[in-house]
Amino acid sequence: MSGSSSPTEAFERLALLDGEVPAGAAGALAGALAASILSTACRGVLDDRMTARTEEELRSISDKALSLKRDLLMLLEQGVSAEHKVAALLARRGFAAHADPGRLRALLFASEVPLR
Repeated sequence: MSGSSSPTEAFERLALLDGEVPAGAAGALAGALAASILSTACRGVLDDRMTARTEEELRSISDKALSLKRDLLMLLEQGVSAEHKVAALLARRGFAAHADPGRLRALLFASEVPLR
């Protein structure tokens, strides 16, 4: 999902995944979409006549929302990347997943950590 700049692009990339969507992906995507909508709404009312303080607050909210959107999309990308790495490890010849269930649990947990 490298370079995803919008929740729509992130959603389209998730739709292409073969396996399960990483844990927390739905929350991260919903949060990114909400942050994008909030930022757009703040920027949309900046054209209205208002006090300098109100304008500054709206710009600050918009900037924070855009930052949150970027962070959530980055976490989503990290989760997908971790999921792919775990899947590649499990598919690797000679890796006996059932031989060490503790290691498998640790790998699966590690793939979910970025989205918790």
